[in-house]
Amino acid sequence: MNTSDHVTKARAGWIPVPLPYPLPTGSELEDFSRFSVESSPLRNWTPEDSGPTPVLEVPISRASLDPAFAIHRGGKIRIQARVPIASRQTLSRAYGSGAARVSCAIARDRDQVWTLTGKGNSVAVVTDGTGLPGLGNIGAEAAMPAVEGKAMLFREFGNIDAYPLCLRANDPAELTQIIDSLSVGFGAINLTGIAAPGCFAIERQLQEQLDIPVFDDYQHGTAIVVLAGLINALRLLGLKLRDTKIVVAGAGAAGTAIAKLLLRAGARNLLVCDRQGILHERRAGLEKASTFLETRLGAMSAHSGDRRPAVSRPFLPARATGCIHASKMAVVRRANAHPGSKASAKRWLAHRTNPQQFSGSLARALEGAQVFIGASAPGVLEPYLIETMAPKPIIFALATPTPEIRPEEAVGAFIVGSGQSDCPNHINNVLAFPGIFRGALDVRATRINEQMKLAAARAIARCIHPRDLAPGLIVPSVFNRGVVKRVAQAVREAAVRTGVARVTRGVGE
Repeated sequence: MNTSDHVTKARAGWIPVPLPYPLPTGSELEDFSRFSVESSPLRNWTPEDSGPTPVLEVPISRASLDPAFAIHRGGKIRIQARVPIASRQTLSRAYGSGAARVSCAIARDRDQVWTLTGKGNSVAVVTDGTGLPGLGNIGAEAAMPAVEGKAMLFREFGNIDAYPLCLRANDPAELTQIIDSLSVGFGAINLTGIAAPGCFAIERQLQEQLDIPVFDDYQHGTAIVVLAGLINALRLLGLKLRDTKIVVAGAGAAGTAIAKLLLRAGARNLLVCDRQGILHERRAGLEKASTFLETRLGAMSAHSGDRRPAVSRPFLPARATGCIHASKMAVVRRANAHPGSKASAKRWLAHRTNPQQFSGSLARALEGAQVFIGASAPGVLEPYLIETMAPKPIIFALATPTPEIRPEEAVGAFIVGSGQSDCPNHINNVLAFPGIFRGALDVRATRINEQMKLAAARAIARCIHPRDLAPGLIVPSVFNRGVVKRVAQAVREAAVRTGVARVTRGVGE
């Protein structure tokens, strides 16, 4: 019987779903405005029956059309016990008097927490929902799907137990305090989706306070994969990083991290552009950048009435809204004096990049450049600008969900990398963070330093054999299981070499 011949068409606005189909029950039934069964009784019908096929009519909505909603229903991760509780004896050992004896052992020697609990393989994935890539300030609840997804990737690719923590906080100082208090049970902290400049201040302050790695993968993970891709792209062209003119569009969290890592790797002719054009030491306004945020916060503290007055965050992008309170300024003051904060990052970059001190627009910066790296906004790189670059230019357009230029529009480019998953040369931080955290946890590292980041980038680049390099293949696939192993090994060795590893036995064997 051709089932489709017997399905009665549903009315407009409804999707006919032929049965047999998992029937909604209980609370699930409330998700449907109505359901109807035509002809034979629903529960007694079988595919062998003759006559019209029963139809469950489902309202047309995003949830019924988008398959992504199906895998999110009920969440994408769960906690599962490693030890089955099948007897009173096991229960006592795991939770009762046995757990008490282990607690006493840890109280006598705090280092045993690494071996007698899950701390050594646990990562907290933390966000406040203010700076999700491509989404902006969507709030803690709305950030949960993304953070759960990242926890899935930690488990799938790095065999790491990751816990999504979506937090509500009023300012960077409060968020720092919360994460500090929660850190005891984790071997590392992964910050993600926190807007600049709060992300700079929080990461730096936490790393000063804690003896475990604190790593913002949106900043550093992206930078590491960009460097890996650039290493291979320049190899194809026979160019050296130190001799290559590179333009970075975007001086936010990702753009700043990319520029800093490229400088650390040996780039010398690097220009960074923001909305006002090329960063250079003579540009008006940069000398006041380090005190701007504190001045705004100081003005807030004079507010009469509420003990903790709130105003719109002056340091967030226009699309990101929220509030910050004036009662805690220590973290902001400390961050403003450091090149890791957005308030001083542009001045720091202006001092260390643009050796010829060019001024002007992005178009001026791109003249004769071999590389464009976009960490900015859709449509920033217009096709005609590629013609002004050096022969066989390299384009990394990383803005999401819409890049600075679409790959098909980048006519004349020799290599195009994108933040879009459906394009070749996908610059995806999934290539970086599972292996980096795996390596850091294996040696119980106290931090993830610049040498470890460089080692990770070079390891990713080496995942493609030189004979296999091609304009459409400069970074490996995220499904290449060898990537995590290579990155983890490189990170372990770098951690030992730079003195941030607690455990050194077996590394490099």
